Amino acid sequence: MKSKFPIMALASVMAALLSTAPAQAQAPADLRVEISDTVVAPGGATRIWLRTYSAPAQSVQANSVSYRISQSLVDAGVTVDIDYDTPNCTGGVATLSCSFEDEFFDFTPAGERSHWAVLKAAASVPVGTEGTITATFRGYHDEVVTGVADVTVAEGVSLVAVPSPTLSAQPGEPFEVPLSVRNAGANVADGIGMSVDRSAWAMQAGTRYRNCRYDADRLVSCSFDQQLQPGTAYRLALPYRLRSNTIAPVNLSANFTWRTTAQHDGYLAEEKALGKPAGTAGDGPVLRLEPFVSAAAKRQADVDYRDSTSRVRIAVTGRNGVDLVALGAEVDGDAGDVVTAAVGVRNDGPAVLDLDQSTTAARMLVSVPEGTEVVTVPARCRQVVDGVPAWNVPAKPGAAQYGCRTSNHLEVGASEKFRFGLRINRVITGASGPVQVTAACGTCELDKANDKALITINGAGGGGGGGLPVTGTPIAAVAGAALLLLLAGTGGVLLTRRHRTRFQA
Repeated sequence: MKSKFPIMALASVMAALLSTAPAQAQAPADLRVEISDTVVAPGGATRIWLRTYSAPAQSVQANSVSYRISQSLVDAGVTVDIDYDTPNCTGGVATLSCSFEDEFFDFTPAGERSHWAVLKAAASVPVGTEGTITATFRGYHDEVVTGVADVTVAEGVSLVAVPSPTLSAQPGEPFEVPLSVRNAGANVADGIGMSVDRSAWAMQAGTRYRNCRYDADRLVSCSFDQQLQPGTAYRLALPYRLRSNTIAPVNLSANFTWRTTAQHDGYLAEEKALGKPAGTAGDGPVLRLEPFVSAAAKRQADVDYRDSTSRVRIAVTGRNGVDLVALGAEVDGDAGDVVTAAVGVRNDGPAVLDLDQSTTAARMLVSVPEGTEVVTVPARCRQVVDGVPAWNVPAKPGAAQYGCRTSNHLEVGASEKFRFGLRINRVITGASGPVQVTAACGTCELDKANDKALITINGAGGGGGGGLPVTGTPIAAVAGAALLLLLAGTGGVLLTRRHRTRFQA
């Protein structure tokens, strides 16, 4: 009995250790793919969007994505084809297959959207033809998930967006966006919708029309219960105001897309499925296209989605910039310790730094102090290769420099931190690495004197003892292993751990 006690004690100790150890590889989370019901017109083409879902979120290495349409559609003259010149897609007509190598798809609770395929209908396809399209995702590790959607062939119209002139305004000023759409087809368009697909954050909507929807003060979409006669153009003017804390000078843009009522409803359902804000209806007057005639709506589809969007450009004039301040860090520790250095950037204004304002996020170059080694890398940071951050390459520990990007929106007075896990291999009192912030908008940076800071390890009065380099397992782990050997009363125990590396696309 005595000879068994050490083993039982060892088992208890190991059970306790395993219960507190980091989780090992888990079964993959449930994956799901979806595509929306689709309307296509005779002689027209419609994009097919693939949505990927998972809870919790994960990146899954892809093998292929394939599409297959039902025989009823093929017999009627509907085909599935490549949306653009993508060399990794083959097939067409009834099926289309796109293969992937070393690429990862994001599966998230809110859903991620991508597309490679279009449905095309011959001019002779009868209106009312129905069928289905099936999308199948195959992962590198034998994951297979499928989604099915309905396809309907509907009467075609041709909605063509008329180009808009370039506008100009200063921060805080009101302005109007003139939009025009022309029915270039032979059929009357029985109702249409308009969506604001990419609206700059700086553009505040003015009048809140009751047939439009708004997310706070941003216009989302409008619906028009009107007839658009063949060969006729229709116009409206949308009131806006530039936020007073908009960067200037800068160029803004927004995309306004016209769709038939059926396709507009489908687009809104697609956005809702991705968790995008649908907005709430305004309480003002009804926004109308001029001229118009009220009529009952029929189910229709635009024959060509590529000419239905107006891109509006707004030149923001004047001078209104940002003051980005680099935030350094001071940390203390002994050889073998892993410490957290939280470096970052603060926006002291007076303008908001926003990705929608035709700028990119602020960037930070972080140099690792001598004697330390990065063991954990923040999500929006990448190692520097040949002097340039490798933004499209998964981050790896152990590099000498890292480039980091802020998120898309940084309000005045707000700051953003990047938390690096640093292992102190060798204590060097006062060792430091520079942190350099750069405003990607260039001339919008008002004061460059505070764009630099330091990561300092064991500065004056800081901790740190010994100064010996760490080349192996920390002493605490060695002591723990010795304790297990004593408890077991055996020759030794070897614990192996399987690591899994996940790369983000």
